Amino acid sequence: MLSRKTSRTNTFLHNQLKSLESVRMTGTLLFHQYITHPMKTLSKIVAGCLVASAIIMAAGCNSDKREIKSVAYGYLYAMGNYRPSEARPFATQKTADITLTFYEQMMEHTDSSAYADNIPADITIGKISITGDTAATAAFHKSTPTVQQDGEIRLAKENGQWRVDDVIKITFNPFALKRGNPSDKDEETEATPQQD
Repeated sequence: MLSRKTSRTNTFLHNQLKSLESVRMTGTLLFHQYITHPMKTLSKIVAGCLVASAIIMAAGCNSDKREIKSVAYGYLYAMGNYRPSEARPFATQKTADITLTFYEQMMEHTDSSAYADNIPADITIGKISITGDTAATAAFHKSTPTVQQDGEIRLAKENGQWRVDDVIKITFNPFALKRGNPSDKDEETEATPQQD
């Protein structure tokens, strides 16, 4: 009489052999089908590969869209609530260096009562369009107690990750001079941001 342990081992081995036999039979069946109907079998294999490729590509695209949505939301939420420093992790290096630095400097000299009626901001991300390997856009809706705004923001892939590409051009407006001594123009000229 066999021990219980030996019996379980034999059952396990028997099941493994059945599995191997099943795989061998499937391989034999495919080989037989290929020999007797090569075009049918080949077309089934190619169709299966195409379907698998499409599923993998769609999964990759959905992954990109999820990342784009998350990054766009993080950036727009921080900016919409007047917290540009919180937008830095979601911005390209150039956007952080130019746009966010400019807005951070503005915020240092702005009384919070100037924008208190315009927060909190509610951000909704809409249609996402991937326009290339490293470029995308995301539509958004911003809702605050005083403003409803629809827009679109650009994103770029930087170091393998999607980031908001929102660089502003800063020009100096000579007509925005404050009253005072004309020799103090450098201190009296205000910067006016313009979108690209």
